[in-house]
Amino acid sequence: MALFDLASINKAIGYLGENYEAATEDIVSDPLKQIAELTTTETLDASDFFVLLSNPDLIQEDSRQESIEALRQFLDYSTADPEGVSLSFSTVSISSNVTVAATKITPDNVDETKAPIVFAGGIFHNTPVYLEFLRQTAIKTEREILAFDSPGVGGSHFNAESFTHEMLADSLPAVIESEYSDGRPVIVAGHSLGSVSVYNLFHHQEKKGDLLVENPVEKYVFIAPLRGYHFSLKYMLDGLGGLGKNEGKLVPGERSQEFYGQLHAGEDWAWVEDLVDYEKMPAVIAQYLKLLRIVARQSLKPRHMQDEKVAFLMMGEDNVFPCRAPKLWQRKGATIFDGADHSAIAGPRIDAAFVDQFIGEIEEGVVDGEE
Repeated sequence: MALFDLASINKAIGYLGENYEAATEDIVSDPLKQIAELTTTETLDASDFFVLLSNPDLIQEDSRQESIEALRQFLDYSTADPEGVSLSFSTVSISSNVTVAATKITPDNVDETKAPIVFAGGIFHNTPVYLEFLRQTAIKTEREILAFDSPGVGGSHFNAESFTHEMLADSLPAVIESEYSDGRPVIVAGHSLGSVSVYNLFHHQEKKGDLLVENPVEKYVFIAPLRGYHFSLKYMLDGLGGLGKNEGKLVPGERSQEFYGQLHAGEDWAWVEDLVDYEKMPAVIAQYLKLLRIVARQSLKPRHMQDEKVAFLMMGEDNVFPCRAPKLWQRKGATIFDGADHSAIAGPRIDAAFVDQFIGEIEEGVVDGEE
C-alpha cells in the first residue's frame, strides 16, 4: 500500500467534514478511497482516521508529525499529550466488520506492578470526552488505563445495520487479549452502554466459570450502568422516536443535556455536547430490545453486588437510569454518588474530590503485587 501524505489526509478530513460517514462509491480520488478502505470498504468514517493514527508508518515520513496532529485534532484529541500522561493508540478487530479504537493512557508515575484499568465508554461518548477523568485517575492510582470506544462510537465504527449485544460483549475480551496477552491481572470498568461488556464478562467468568480471558480480573466496575429495564421511559421513547427521523440511527437528540448532563456547568456541557452531538449509532429496535433482555438476565444479584470484586456505582441524579429507591440499592450493595448526573465522568473539568471517591471504590479490596 502506498504511504499517505499530509495533503491526502487533510483532503479526506475535509471531505468527511461534519458528516458521520461518506459512501466510498461517491469518492473519486484514489488516495481517499484507499483511506476509506482501511477498515470497511463501504464508507469513509472516523475509524479509518483512527487506523492511520494507530499506524503512523502508513504516513509519509516527511509529513508524519503534521499528519498525526491533524488526525488527533479531527478525532477530538489535543495535538499534545495531556499533562502528566502519555497517549498511544491502537485498533482491535473483533469481527470482519468491527474495528475497536483503543487509547492507552500511561501516567508519568506509572507503577508497572499495578493492574491496568480497561475502560469501555458509553453510547455517544468517545474516549476524549472522558479523558480528563481518566487522566486524573491514571495519575492518582499510578495505573495505566486502556480506554476504548464501544462499537459504533468514536473511532469504533462497524459495517452492519445495527449494533448487537454480541458486538458489545465481545469488545472487552478482545481488547484485553490484544493489549495484555501476557496474562497480567486487570481491572475492568464500563460507563453506561460500556457496562454491557462488563456484565457479560462477569456473567461468564464469575457466575458460570467460563473463562473469556486468561487474565485474572481483580475488579469489575459498573459506572452509571444499564440495569435491565430500569431506565427512563422518556429517554427510551426519545431514542426510539429518533430512529425513524435519522435513517435507522440512534442520535443524542435535542434533549441530550436533560438526559446526560443536566448538572454540568454551561460551558462544560457545551464542550461535551460538541463531541457527543457528532455521534450516531446504527440500530434497529429489535436488536436494542434484545440487548436489554440479555442485560436483564445478566443483572447482578445483591450477593454479586456485595462481592469485593464488584464496584456498582450509580449516579444520584441520573436521568437515563434513574436512581429510584436509593436506600434499597445501597442495601443491595450499590454506591450512590450524590449530586452526580449520568455523564458526571465526562467533561473538560472533573472535580478532584469526585475522582478520589471513585478511586476509593474501585481500589477497595484490590491487592497489587510484584509480577
